Amino acid sequence: MVIPKRHYVHIWELPDNEVARLFVAARRIAEALREALGASGVRIVQLNGRAAGQEVFHLHIHVIPYYGKAKETPERRTTQKAELDIIAERIRKFLYRDSAHSLPEPWNTGFRS
Repeated sequence: MVIPKRHYVHIWELPDNEVARLFVAARRIAEALREALGASGVRIVQLNGRAAGQEVFHLHIHVIPYYGKAKETPERRTTQKAELDIIAERIRKFLYRDSAHSLPEPWNTGFRS
């Protein structure tokens, strides 16, 4: 998930430069999911307004990995914190492996799992 530090409810509230930075970050997360976790596809989702299904009224972008065949909805499973920590570390290592793949400011500080 990519979330701006400043509060915005909808995408049309963001200045153009913020939109660009959000989607650069989303692309980098997508690359990390593909390279670090072996995802064969990635869905990027951003909802605006109740009619579109928005339930959390702070703008955010979901970056959802897919494996294998295309599905309407990804499989969900319960995952233990220890496994999530390992996954987060694999993604983090990819994101910070060099400056060409680090996240744009202000997202390159304080990345947490």
